[in-house]
Amino acid sequence: WREDTVYTLLVLPVPGWQVMLAKLASLLVEYSVLFTAAVGGTFLFSSGLMDELWEVIPGSGWLAWNVLWVYVTGALILGAVAVHVQLAFVVSKMVGRLQGLVALWVLILSTWLVDRAAVLLEPLFRWLPTIRLHELLQLNKVNPGIIFEWQPAGQIGAVVATAGLLLLTGFLFEHFVEING
Repeated sequence: WREDTVYTLLVLPVPGWQVMLAKLASLLVEYSVLFTAAVGGTFLFSSGLMDELWEVIPGSGWLAWNVLWVYVTGALILGAVAVHVQLAFVVSKMVGRLQGLVALWVLILSTWLVDRAAVLLEPLFRWLPTIRLHELLQLNKVNPGIIFEWQPAGQIGAVVATAGLLLLTGFLFEHFVEING
């Protein structure tokens, strides 16, 4: 968010949630480019480190698979943080004074709200099976004794609550944010 883009965004003939989703998509594209550059740069410029790494890991397929999961996890976390920051910015634009303080409080309270909503929504998703991450990440190729399991019910509730915040941000942006002269 930049201060001078609010004027342009408010005159667009599209719903607010589409504006928020487009901003989120552009942020994730930037993350993808930077992640690819970081991984590619590591392979290209750290040949000594990579030689040591090849002695420890089972193979290039295993490495690519786990790098993909690091990318996906990072994208989900970045997306959630971006939704919270967008909500804080939009709500801060709805008040005339103390916008920074309002943004900080909205950021803190939206995080708390998503956490509470995840706890409340968790029973709805308990039917989901436990994910055996040690099999998904092929950790048995590194050490056969590793057991790493994850029950996703709480995190699915947090994703649903975060999606709700994205829709709320779009609604507030579309209906309540005005340009302050």
